[in-house]
Amino acid sequence: TNLDILTGYFVDTVKRKVKVLVICLIILSVNLKFAIPLLIEELKAMKDRNIVDNYISGYNNSIEGTPRKLEEYKGTQEKYIGAIEIPKLKIRKGLVSPYSKANDVRFNVQFIKPYHFPNEDNKVVILASHSGTSKVSYFDKLRYINLKDSVYIYYKNKKYNYRVIDKYKIRKTGSFIMNNSDKKTLLVLITCDPSNKKKQIVVISERVS
Repeated sequence: TNLDILTGYFVDTVKRKVKVLVICLIILSVNLKFAIPLLIEELKAMKDRNIVDNYISGYNNSIEGTPRKLEEYKGTQEKYIGAIEIPKLKIRKGLVSPYSKANDVRFNVQFIKPYHFPNEDNKVVILASHSGTSKVSYFDKLRYINLKDSVYIYYKNKKYNYRVIDKYKIRKTGSFIMNNSDKKTLLVLITCDPSNKKKQIVVISERVS
């Protein structure tokens, strides 16, 4: 009968719509499975950027007793002791103590031995970080830095201004020897060369103020 035909058509329509809805929900759940971790990482990165921005802002304003913001690593909490900023490359990252377990390129910009700090004259501060696309590739843009560009280190309520004086590549051997550094107050930044896995990029800056 016509009623049976209409009923059958209605049921088929409902089934098709339910099927489409189920498929959409499956697609949505699959996307969420990948999207949620990415969203969490982005929220963490945003929080970290805000921490560093506030940290640097505090030093710029010469606020005594700037609070050391907290960040989580492997279930432990670490305090920033300073920050690095390279305005040209839009790099801003907090620095943890070189004696901390978080002083590792897997988590942060890493202090390399022998450990020195920006307030020490005639010493060399060495920092390293990854290049690439990972969330810890803080020095990925370092290859674009040029001579005379500025690099800032914020440490103990003071801003230290460095100017790039040299840039070159070395073989990736796991060690680094600094030549002709006597009586110079320097900052060395090291990262992998994205164009050659066997090379590293080294940027030398001298403290000017």
